[in-house]
Amino acid sequence: MSDHLLVSLVLALLAAVLIFLGVARFLLRGPDLSAFDHPGAQSMSRSDAPSDGHRAVVASLGNAMGMLEGVPRSRHVAVLREYMDTLFPDDRPEAPPNTL
Repeated sequence: MSDHLLVSLVLALLAAVLIFLGVARFLLRGPDLSAFDHPGAQSMSRSDAPSDGHRAVVASLGNAMGMLEGVPRSRHVAVLREYMDTLFPDDRPEAPPNTL
């Protein structure tokens, strides 16, 4: 009797796995996005070498970790926000008009 129960249990588990795989395979598939696996003809990069601006930003961000030394962990986000605000002073968004 226990052999029959074991066979039934194995078959039930096998059926559950096959149903799960079938649902995942046929019902949960999204659109084919393989066209985006490789960059298209238009590229935002103009050359193989990074620009001077890119190098400046990378160097500046590398220095940001040094700014956090000795700063309490609870102030990390505030310090980094202030730092990011000083990186791009010309890109300050205007405050939305007060509609109240």
